[in-house]
Amino acid sequence: ALTHIIETIQWELTNMDGGKALSYQLLIFVRALVKRLDEIEKPFSVFLIFAPTYRHLEQIYNILISSSPRYDIDVLHSAIDIEDCLKSMECSSKMSAKRKILIASAIADSSITIANVGVVIDTCRSLEVNWDIDKLRYNAQTVWSSHAICDQRKGRTGRTCAGEVYRLVPYGFYTTQMMPFEKPKLEL
Repeated sequence: ALTHIIETIQWELTNMDGGKALSYQLLIFVRALVKRLDEIEKPFSVFLIFAPTYRHLEQIYNILISSSPRYDIDVLHSAIDIEDCLKSMECSSKMSAKRKILIASAIADSSITIANVGVVIDTCRSLEVNWDIDKLRYNAQTVWSSHAICDQRKGRTGRTCAGEVYRLVPYGFYTTQMMPFEKPKLEL
């Protein structure tokens, strides 16, 4: 089963279909990773999972919420009211019986500190919005994140406690295929 999941992730690396949805195999892998980390991490450690679009966040939310009632899951996205996002980022009590999991888009890439984030799980995908000169409209697509974006996400842990980062791409792909920096938003 693990071999099939790795093959699926490798297929996604070269055949991303515009990023409309994450594969079922990748979602199963995320669920298994969260379950395993839940068993070994301190009970008050917050898990922060990065995905690029609201649809991806929804997919991860649904696979996790259906797998365990032990999870206290919230979503951080620009479409959600800022007050609700701030409330979601409040630390759960160290005495809580539920694991706090935040599933976030680029809204949590930088400029915020969430206490007790001990685990960052990064899908290594970003939403890129560009102006299409031929169609005279914006075009949004899911792309592989740059090293700079992945490092920003890594920075969400280790601020208030020790932490680990899990990037959901093979190391060789990360080092040789992903760009060091994202494309400039405006090129002359």
